[in-house]
Amino acid sequence: MNTLSMVNTADLLTHFEPEPVSPVPSSSGQSTGSPVTVTENGQEENTKQHKRRRVGLKRSRSGCLQCRQRRKKCHLEKPTCKSCQDRNWVCVYPSQASSNGDERQSPAARRLSSISTTAVTQSENNTVFSAAFSDDGSVDTVLFDDALLQDPLTPSTSLVPSPPMATMKSMGTRIDNLDGLDPLSILNYTRTQKELVYHFTMTISSVISYYRQEGPFRRLILSLLIPVSRPGSIAPPSTGPLLSSLCALASAHKSYALGIAQDDQQLSYHTAALEKLITLLEDLPARLEDENTQNVLLSSILILVYYEIAQGGYIDSISMHLSGAYRIITSFLNHIIFRLQTSNTTGTANSRVSKETIFLFRIFQYFDVICSLSKRDKLLDQSLQLHHFLSTYSRLRSTAPSTNDSPEDGIDPVIGLAEDLWPLIVRLCILCNDSEFGKSMTPDVMCRASLLELELSSWEVPAASSPSNPRELAMQAAAKVYQLAAQIYLLRTFFPAENVADAIQGHVRCALDHLARVCTLEGNMAALLWPVSVVASECVDSIDRGFVKVVFQKLGKRQGMANVMRGLQSVESGWRGIGDSDVVMFG
Repeated sequence: MNTLSMVNTADLLTHFEPEPVSPVPSSSGQSTGSPVTVTENGQEENTKQHKRRRVGLKRSRSGCLQCRQRRKKCHLEKPTCKSCQDRNWVCVYPSQASSNGDERQSPAARRLSSISTTAVTQSENNTVFSAAFSDDGSVDTVLFDDALLQDPLTPSTSLVPSPPMATMKSMGTRIDNLDGLDPLSILNYTRTQKELVYHFTMTISSVISYYRQEGPFRRLILSLLIPVSRPGSIAPPSTGPLLSSLCALASAHKSYALGIAQDDQQLSYHTAALEKLITLLEDLPARLEDENTQNVLLSSILILVYYEIAQGGYIDSISMHLSGAYRIITSFLNHIIFRLQTSNTTGTANSRVSKETIFLFRIFQYFDVICSLSKRDKLLDQSLQLHHFLSTYSRLRSTAPSTNDSPEDGIDPVIGLAEDLWPLIVRLCILCNDSEFGKSMTPDVMCRASLLELELSSWEVPAASSPSNPRELAMQAAAKVYQLAAQIYLLRTFFPAENVADAIQGHVRCALDHLARVCTLEGNMAALLWPVSVVASECVDSIDRGFVKVVFQKLGKRQGMANVMRGLQSVESGWRGIGDSDVVMFG
C-alpha cells in the first residue's frame, strides 16, 4: 500500500494553512480599496464611482482595441498609445476595414473588434463571461476584461482563486487511522515553510494540471511530505530536497505573479535543494528498489523544473534537471525489468507500479517531448525505454476491468481531455527525432508522416461528462487546440510549404476560435504554452497576431510563470524573421 492511500490530504492541508494576515496598506499608508472623500455633512462618498469626463480627446472609431474594449478615448499615438504605454499593455490597432465598419471584415477582426459588445457581469472576485457560439462551436464574439489585458507583472492577489478550506475538506477521502502519521514532520516546519507549502497546494497545483475534483499534484506532494511509518516497512525517505524544491518554486511564483520580492528566499531554498539532490544522486544505485524514494527524488527534480519555468524557462538549467530525473527513472525501470525477469523465472508476478509513479513518469515525458519539439533537438529518452513502458502500461490498463468509477476518469492530469491524443504527439516527436526534424526525408519518413497526419485529422475530442459545465467545455476546446497545433507542426516540418500553406492557415483560424473559447469560459490553461506558440508562429494577419498577444497575456496572468511572456517574445522574434530557440514552451 502506498503512502497516498493512507493520508487524508484535505485534513493534512489544515496543518499548512497560514495564519490570517491583516490587510497590508499601500506604500502611501492608505488602504488599497476605492478612494473615498468626506462630504460637508460628514458622510463618506466613493469617488471612484464619480469620475469626471476627460475633455480634449475626440472620440474616434480608429482607437486601439484596448481603449475601445475599455470604452475609453484613445490618444491614437502609434505604435503604442499613451494609455497602453502607461499600463505596459500590448497596443493593437484594428485594420482599416474593421475601423470603418466594413461588414465584410474577417472572423479574425470580429474576434477582437467585437469584444466591447459582449455583456459581462461581476460576481464577487470572479468574472462571468458571456459569448455567442454558433452551432459548429466557433466563437462569434469574445470578451476579455481589463484583467486579461493587464500586464501580468502587475501584482494581483486574484491570480487563481483558491477554494475555501471547507470545500477542500469535502473533497478529501476520510481515513480511519492516523496513528502512523509523524506529527514532527509538520511541526518542525517554520511558518514561512507552511505558507509556501500552502501556496503550492492551493494555488500552483491548480494551474499546472487538469482535474475535476482534487489535483494530483496536491495529493501527491502532501502524501510525500508527510511520511507514514508502518510495521515492517523501511524507513520513509528524507523529504528534505522535496520541501526545499517546493519552497523555492512557491517563492519564485509569489515573486513573479504577486509582486512579492523574495529573491534571497527562493535562492536559498533552490541552493539547498540542489545540494541535497546532488548528494543523493551520487549514491543512486543502478537499480533503485524503493518506489517511495524514487518518487521523492523525482518529484523534487520535477518541481525544480517548474521553478525554472517560473523563472523564465532557460534551457540549460531545465536540461540539467531533466537529465537528473531521467537517471532516476532509468534506475527504477531497471529494477522493474529485473522483477519481471525474476517473475518469469519463478512463476510469480510482482511488477505493480503505483499510480503516483505513473503520474510522475507522464510529467517527465511531457517535459521531454515538449523540450524536444521546442528546441528541435533530441529526446532524452532516445532509447524509448520510458515510452515503451508507458505504452505497455496504458494498454494493460485499458484491458483491465474497472474496479471503481473515479471522477477523474477520462482526464489526463497533464493535457486534460487530450489523453488519447498524447500518444500521437509522442509519435510526432519520435518521427521528428528519426528524421532530424525533416532534414532526412526518406520514403519511410514520408509514409509515417502521411499516416500520422491522417490519424491526427481523424482524432475527435472526447465528449464532456457534463455538457453544461464551462470547465468541461473549456477542456474540450483546449484539447482541440492541441490537435490543431500538432497538425500545424507536422505539416510545417514534413511537407512542402507551398502545398500546405492554405491548410495551415485553416488550422490557425480554427485554433484561434478554440483559444477564444478557452479564455471566454475561464478554463484551465495548464500546458497550453506549446500549442499556443505553434499556432501563434503561423499567424500572418495583424488582427490574428494582436489576438494571440492577448491570449499570451491571459495565459501569463493565469499561470503566473515568467516563461509565458518569454514565449511571446520568442514568437515575436519569429514574426520578424529572427529565430529564438532558447525558450522551452512549458506551461
